[in-house]
Amino acid sequence: ITVGGYTDAQAKRLVYVRRNEVASVGKVRAADVETLRQGPRLYRDRTVIDLPPDHVEELTLSIDNRFADGKREVTFTAGEDTWRMSVPVEAAVQEEHLEKLLETITGLRAESIVAEASAEDLAARGLDAPAATIGLKYRPSGPSAADVESISESLELIVTQYEDGVYAKRTDRAVVYRLTPDFYEQLFAEFRTTRILDFDEAAARQLTIRKGNETHVFSRADGQWTYQPEPDLPLDVKKVDNLLLQVKDLRTEQYVHDTMPELSDYGLAEPMHELRVRLEDGSSEVLRVSSQACRTDSQAGFYATVENRPGVFLVSADTLARVAVSLGALEGER
Repeated sequence: ITVGGYTDAQAKRLVYVRRNEVASVGKVRAADVETLRQGPRLYRDRTVIDLPPDHVEELTLSIDNRFADGKREVTFTAGEDTWRMSVPVEAAVQEEHLEKLLETITGLRAESIVAEASAEDLAARGLDAPAATIGLKYRPSGPSAADVESISESLELIVTQYEDGVYAKRTDRAVVYRLTPDFYEQLFAEFRTTRILDFDEAAARQLTIRKGNETHVFSRADGQWTYQPEPDLPLDVKKVDNLLLQVKDLRTEQYVHDTMPELSDYGLAEPMHELRVRLEDGSSEVLRVSSQACRTDSQAGFYATVENRPGVFLVSADTLARVAVSLGALEGER
């Protein structure tokens, strides 16, 4: 069957067709031969990656940092029972989110194959400067877990969003794939644990909350709370306990840096807010929050860090409002 051009260049509803052994030419709907006109690329295998998720040993992500300059580069390593961030720092992860991403990556299929991978094809789809690079270190099917170190293999996928689509290429294949926008956005989710402070509330002996020049200090002894500047002020123990729980439950939506950059660059050398929980062993958990909003998205929150813990992250205005102190609301009956 030979498929010709449109019978009317403006309407583009019908096309000419001819069977090779028949002299006559017919007209058919363009939609009825659309598959024939797309060429052999339509029938190629669209499988990008096909691996058992439990064979993956390491997952490395290098992505454009949407909240600071440069790239954010992290590596997650599988342990016997759990995943952890291993590079650039050791940190706990949100396992449910990470396992969902792994399931998606290891069974990744493209919407279509759009081009061969010439330099022109890559540049035309933004893959000459990809927004994300995914690296997998995995155990091939067959060998036992004891042989992982000696026979582990790796693959790399570059991904970017460019103009009207999301495009990707495996570095070991000369093919450009088109992927879904949902997959692309999944790469930019936060996989590091979002809990900010880590302490046992029963061990807390002092809670200090400072905003600007205003500081509130609450001390606990024998199950009772007192307000340090005014010890005779009666406090409702349950309400102060609840304030402490709000502090413990603080979460971030997004890390900006996993290591510790120059704090003054983020307004954290002289923070606007400071929350300090002193524990019975003398140690403290300290959160510092800048008055400087995120430079790339002011609605994303304010820069923050925890003392003696690597990383700068964002804390929203709504999150800070949960631990704002109102003495009137905390007072109890005499």
